[in-house]
Amino acid sequence: MSEEYSDHYYVKRCGSREAFERELFIYNLKMPYTPKLIAVKEPDTIVLEKVQGRPYLDLKSKWNTKLLAETISEFHYLTMDYDTVICHHDNQPGNILYDGKKYYLVDFSDTCRNHTEHDITHLMLFWAEEFREDIFEKKCDIFLKEYQENICMSAERWKKHLKLNIARFDKRRKEFNKLPPKDPERTRTNRKMLREMHDWMYMD
Repeated sequence: MSEEYSDHYYVKRCGSREAFERELFIYNLKMPYTPKLIAVKEPDTIVLEKVQGRPYLDLKSKWNTKLLAETISEFHYLTMDYDTVICHHDNQPGNILYDGKKYYLVDFSDTCRNHTEHDITHLMLFWAEEFREDIFEKKCDIFLKEYQENICMSAERWKKHLKLNIARFDKRRKEFNKLPPKDPERTRTNRKMLREMHDWMYMD
């Protein structure tokens, strides 16, 4: 995969035909929180509007937790088929941009169809490393309550996907030579909260 940028657009060359088709599928839905698709160049290239936003976790306390929940729940709702949705699958902070008013979701080369809990538990593993325990709990509470105004979640699936995502998250950290958590004890405590979250949230 390679990317080229200008002031108004960026060109993305996908690493495989499958990744190209996954990206194209999402951008063709013309959702308000994804960059506008400008052009398609077969067999592997898309040209997208350049959005003016920053990775949301770079903004620390200045990003809107409730609005993020609304954005992701709408994305999931619009792609829902029975009890599965299109999951971003790579919702690391650099793929969620915030411009102070709205969020943009980008980079859909790894999308897959799965349960909503798959995406949400993965999202919150980044928070578990970032935030002090009380702030982490508050943000999770706000997010999950708002998200479940549109889509209910299952406690059983939550536990299943959290376990799978922790293993995947830690494996990818090693594969990409990411730095260990700044505060390992805090991360452990926050992950424990995630494991117990189904007990204090109103999941079905």
